[in-house]
Amino acid sequence: MSSWRGDTLRQTLLLNLVAYRPDEGRPIGTGPADRPAWEDDEVHRPDPGPPRPSLGLTDVLTWPSRRVLLFRGPEAEGASVVGVLRTPGTRLDGDLSQDVEPMAAFRERWISDSKPARPVPVRLEGVRGVWHYTQELLLPEVARWSRSGSKYQGKAGEKKLASKNKLVPALVPGAEPARLRPLAVSRADGSHVIPDSTVFTLRVFGQELGTNGGNIVAWYEEEVPAPVALMRSRDRRIGYVIGEAVAYADNLGNALRMMEKTYRQSFAPPSSGRRGKPSAALRRTALEIDFWPRIADPFNELVRRLGVSVGSDAEIEQAAIEWADAVHRTAVRAARRWAEDAGRRDRELLAAGESYTHYLRAATWLRARHRENLAQYTEVS
Repeated sequence: MSSWRGDTLRQTLLLNLVAYRPDEGRPIGTGPADRPAWEDDEVHRPDPGPPRPSLGLTDVLTWPSRRVLLFRGPEAEGASVVGVLRTPGTRLDGDLSQDVEPMAAFRERWISDSKPARPVPVRLEGVRGVWHYTQELLLPEVARWSRSGSKYQGKAGEKKLASKNKLVPALVPGAEPARLRPLAVSRADGSHVIPDSTVFTLRVFGQELGTNGGNIVAWYEEEVPAPVALMRSRDRRIGYVIGEAVAYADNLGNALRMMEKTYRQSFAPPSSGRRGKPSAALRRTALEIDFWPRIADPFNELVRRLGVSVGSDAEIEQAAIEWADAVHRTAVRAARRWAEDAGRRDRELLAAGESYTHYLRAATWLRARHRENLAQYTEVS
């Protein structure tokens, strides 16, 4: 879930308004029959009935996920509740990514070159941060780019990565941006009530579930700077630069993970299967924590600079280069601290040194690939 925050309460309320015109089909999936759950003629029956599609935004926001029936006791000096019956709520027939959900964003999930991307909800990922989805959260669809290909998976995959890890125009459904973007930022008549120089804040809330899908492992609240100039920009090169920045961080992060993985494989016995595998939140290592949270602020600074630099190729390229330098330095520092762990001795120390050396080569290779991709910025159309 997400919400916009302005400088005042009035701004915040206005930014989060949704255009509600059921007779015109707005928001998407809303029709004249839309109504809150308590106006449903069958809301009082304990049987939830068969699954059904939503009638619109108000129906979704008041959806009866549970049905509760209270039993009253004898009315002597006042009514009292002596029992309660809880039954399942009505099941939704449909997909909210294709229906109404004004407070959520969706991203493309790349599967393979032979299968089209499909929209999935943006989810917070603990240490990685929601800035990974800046394109989906801020940019209009025409400016978005998504990655096609595999992430860095060690030296054996470098050739594959070089040929397939590219950016392609995003294919997010056209109705998606209108649900999340403030009305005053992208008005239908083209008027600009809010100056381009304004920078709002987008707050994102989410939770991470355990392996069984029921228990909550962690909940998160994050913020992303939202320059109005970026939200209005239809320049595809902006999305290309942001996409390349995220891809570069992903590949460096995966190179760090491969460094630690190859080191552990030198000593760990073969895996006996996936039974009892802990959740992602419990599997995070000190190396990940030393890298991902430290690059969130530099990335947010990149977003702010891009908002100021819209229309200036030199400024945009300079901001992208400085971001790449910052994330490279952060990754190298994290790798060095990992390699210099004082707890290692003898064979462990030699194995760590070998894995660290492989990482440095990978980081150099990835940096060269990133610079080559970034050099194509002015060629994007």
